[in-house]
Amino acid sequence: MSGPSTSTILTITGVTIIGGVLAYATYFDYKRRNDPAFRKRLRKQKKQVEEVALKDQEEEKERLASAGGAGIPQEVIQLLYQQAQSAPLPSTQQERQDFFMNLVTQADQLVMMGPQHYLDAAVVFYQALRVYPAPLDMLNIYKDQLPAPVMGIVAELYNLDVSLSKAKASESSGKESGSESERGRSPSLEKAPSESSADWDKMLERIHGYFDSFPPKSMNVSIKQNEVSDAKGGQSRSYSLLASKDFKAGEEIYVETPILAALDTDIQLRGTHCTQCLRPVEKGLAIVLESDPLKAVYCSKKCQVQSRTQYHNALFGQDAVVSDEIDAELSTRVEQEVRKEAQAEFVKQWTSTGNSSSMIVARLVILQIIAELAKQLKVAEGLKKDLPEVAISLDRSVYDHFERLRFLDIVVPDGEYVAFRELLAQTFPDLAETYSEERHALFRGKMAYNAIGVCFGGGRTDRPKPATIAETQYTRTPYGTSKQVGSGLYFVTSYLSHSCSPSVRPSFSGGTSDLHLIATRDIKQGEELTMAYVDVSQRSDESVDVARRRRRSELAKGWKFGCKCLRCEEELKVSEVSADEEKLEVGEGAKLEPIPMRPGSKVEAEPSELIG
Repeated sequence: MSGPSTSTILTITGVTIIGGVLAYATYFDYKRRNDPAFRKRLRKQKKQVEEVALKDQEEEKERLASAGGAGIPQEVIQLLYQQAQSAPLPSTQQERQDFFMNLVTQADQLVMMGPQHYLDAAVVFYQALRVYPAPLDMLNIYKDQLPAPVMGIVAELYNLDVSLSKAKASESSGKESGSESERGRSPSLEKAPSESSADWDKMLERIHGYFDSFPPKSMNVSIKQNEVSDAKGGQSRSYSLLASKDFKAGEEIYVETPILAALDTDIQLRGTHCTQCLRPVEKGLAIVLESDPLKAVYCSKKCQVQSRTQYHNALFGQDAVVSDEIDAELSTRVEQEVRKEAQAEFVKQWTSTGNSSSMIVARLVILQIIAELAKQLKVAEGLKKDLPEVAISLDRSVYDHFERLRFLDIVVPDGEYVAFRELLAQTFPDLAETYSEERHALFRGKMAYNAIGVCFGGGRTDRPKPATIAETQYTRTPYGTSKQVGSGLYFVTSYLSHSCSPSVRPSFSGGTSDLHLIATRDIKQGEELTMAYVDVSQRSDESVDVARRRRRSELAKGWKFGCKCLRCEEELKVSEVSADEEKLEVGEGAKLEPIPMRPGSKVEAEPSELIG
């Protein structure tokens, strides 16, 4: 039997990776886009739900969700049930498993976003239940994993399903009345093939066993999941990075290579640093790409080949997107002149913002496509040697790691999405249609929260003033974003919480974007590790109050939380400014998020500070 075609793999990639699972479930999204009758039905149901239950959409939704199933009117439960039932179900075993995993991941992300999203999360968890072969078993798993309000709503939806199924069975046949539902299954909870139990078990392990195998034991850290209650009685999920053994001050805990990194725009265009590893390169010794839109240079042949394979040729190359053999199977041929115009426009837009995160997002999308082709196409197997190990893993994809990261709801700079989508259309035409503006905003929001600044030595002093809005200009670095030469995405280090008295610091002592995590003090096994997202030092011209306000203001602008660490609390006790008077500006129309929304918060949740 021949393997899958390039077009088939690209279609799957577009749905499961570029499409993402947070914004839309795979089949639900397809029907919404392509079936006018389905869209009309959704609009009608949405209007009904809003009229009955969401008079004040955010506050009422949070109140109902936080109350659990018992606090929601039955007519609302029925409308939510109808909404869930309207979503089409896949037919094959593999499609069911993919469908289930996408939905559970989507719902888990919604739970992490807070109580205002609990209703949506519960409906998605229930949709996943519809295709699982043993729903009662899955309900028991839900009970252990989900916040009580979400579980309550899922249980109400399931009970309604069983109740309606009993009534339907009674009408059709008295002797068979309730036979299916008594076993914990209703006809609407579609049964998967019985021989698939081993595959389902493996898939569940992939979802629920994620933190059992990640991070690797060799990194000397583990991730703990926290359930935190806020002042309104809702629950949020956060994560903490813990030490797996004792460390002495100054000891290296681990080294992490970024999945991707990018130089700041001014550094990239100067040609002074390697485009792949960010290492400074001496003039005359660098490998320079002629007529390259990005003016890319490399410190070695290895970096050049890795960059070309992973993203650069697909984004900015002048010849085949991947290879002549693979390109030949693309459904639409790429016009090179139009492609060059799209490349130039993207570089122009990227240069105008000065933000390296937008470049990392573009590279991340391409890397996932290339990795899927390398894993599934025999003709592309040779690409594997130049791809990151995490990208070609058969157990988890890059997106499995990326989708679990915290994100910010940000405003994407004008023109950025259009420029990248047009470039994608001239690179992988079949995929551009699936890359929506909402999905781009999600990717950028994850980068806004998790990107870590790369600084060599004490950092540079000539970084231009950023042109972008505050929430996208910051990266995590204790030296201050103004000192960085670029930034990177680090899947493990992203789980570090902030503290103004951090226990660890990132170091780039190797002269590349490889991150060395160093203990700043003695650390005990099981202790939560924290880093400073911003420069927390007290500068020579600052008082204690001024230094605290500066760092807290940067945290509020960049990550939308008001720091409540021990240092901040202790300084406030002796401050001339009261906590009530110390207002933090995060931007027009913005507000600080509840503390539990940030990763690994150990502080008891309090109401967020509203900014006028």
